Amino acid sequence: MLKHSSLGQRKRWLLILGIGATLILVVATVLLIVKWPFTPEKVAQDLAQATSARVEMKRFSQTYFPPGCVAEGVTFLEDNRQPPLIMVQKLTMQSNLLGLFRKHLSLLRAEGAHVVIPPLGSSLSAQHTSDVVIDTLVADQAVLEFSPRDPARPRLKFDIHRFRINDVGGNGSMAFETALTLPEPRGEADVSGSIDPWQSQDFEHMRMSGSYSLRHADLAFLQGVAGILASDGKFSGTFGKLAVTGATDTPDFEVTRSPHQQPLKTKFQAFVDARNGDVSLQKVDAEWGETRILVHGSIGGRPPKKGKFASLDFTSENGRIQDLLYPFVKAPRSPLNGPVSFEAHVDIAPEREAFLEKVLLTGKFGIAGARFSNPKTQQKVDQGSAHARGEKVSDDKDDPQRVLSDLTGGVLLKDGIANFSRLAFRVPGALASMSGTYDLRSEAVNLHGILRMQTTPAQATSGFKSFLVKIVSPFVKKDHPNAPLPVSITGTYHHPHYDVSLGSEKEKRHTAKK
Repeated sequence: MLKHSSLGQRKRWLLILGIGATLILVVATVLLIVKWPFTPEKVAQDLAQATSARVEMKRFSQTYFPPGCVAEGVTFLEDNRQPPLIMVQKLTMQSNLLGLFRKHLSLLRAEGAHVVIPPLGSSLSAQHTSDVVIDTLVADQAVLEFSPRDPARPRLKFDIHRFRINDVGGNGSMAFETALTLPEPRGEADVSGSIDPWQSQDFEHMRMSGSYSLRHADLAFLQGVAGILASDGKFSGTFGKLAVTGATDTPDFEVTRSPHQQPLKTKFQAFVDARNGDVSLQKVDAEWGETRILVHGSIGGRPPKKGKFASLDFTSENGRIQDLLYPFVKAPRSPLNGPVSFEAHVDIAPEREAFLEKVLLTGKFGIAGARFSNPKTQQKVDQGSAHARGEKVSDDKDDPQRVLSDLTGGVLLKDGIANFSRLAFRVPGALASMSGTYDLRSEAVNLHGILRMQTTPAQATSGFKSFLVKIVSPFVKKDHPNAPLPVSITGTYHHPHYDVSLGSEKEKRHTAKK
């Protein structure tokens, strides 16, 4: 009897447990049916709430292991605005049993996504946020475009090869990583960091921070210069004002009209406007060859004109003039060697012209102890200098590496022609002041001015047939060694001509008085 009683109790408990499990299963099934989030209507509603847009889908199917769905041809539309905000070829959602009851997705994968961000600062039609949390959002092989406020200007396009972002819709910051192609300069970038929780109505002010690595950035977009740039750095701030610090290395920088390449390295601090790609350079410490240059300025658009304008200020102390001139000349060497200090302002327009034709430069400079690298040019100046001091110089023993001069002056570079003003240079025994032009394209020289000698022409010509002294000696009194002599330098860098203006006696006296 006890055995039958024990067996009966066991059956009753099993029956109760079975009924309970069945009830739980029924209740869970009912709840799943009621709460099942993966219906076309509920998915469209959640997506619309998350993006403040109207959602349309061409095809939709549900999955159960794991619970989720697949939507194809998904389009996010804002009322009265074209094109669509977002288009996705295939959208896959995956969850788990626990996530079904608390609006939680373990994975959201967007394939073939094309996102168009409207002009930042413009109002969106809705001001909602989603209560769905996504553990991981994946969007590989996507396109991201930023629309400018001026509809006539093209959108800024980013090709995204890989994109991952975590904890979308949560209360904390979202960690992300991406690999993409930048539009200007066109190059490959890897970026990782964190961003504030998504707020579609305040996208412009969302904060972010992280680091980047840029490789194979082609500088050809600047028109007139070339080189492949690499850069590494860190960033923080908002889309409207992103602070960036880093370094760049361009080992093969060149001005395309010249056959010469020269290494260019920089360390910089800048602010970037991710809405339009404009850059404000707070500080750039550049090494061009062996010359250090400090730069600040801006690179940005100037509506209604298209393209990016550069406006930069340069300063350098104790640099090398050959580093600065070498990339702009076709000759094997820079026309001058020696230490230089300068300050200049440069404007570069985005027109599709040669670099020298679109650069506008104004500045002043000082070159101490410069030498002509052309031995023939240096030789003539050295000979003239020696005779200006009354020294005898042998034609056979001139040293082309002797110091030429201390050059100072102002320069305006426009349309490829350097216009020099207040150009002064000193050689042992003489001081000259000149003005004129130098064409960086043809290397044509056209300088005119006054030369003051320390000795009389009679003393200077002793033992030497100087071309300069032979010309000026008939017109300068022997007792006026410091009399001003009107001189000119014309021709080209490779074939310069030195001369004295031979006008009327009245013109000479007028020139001398000046």
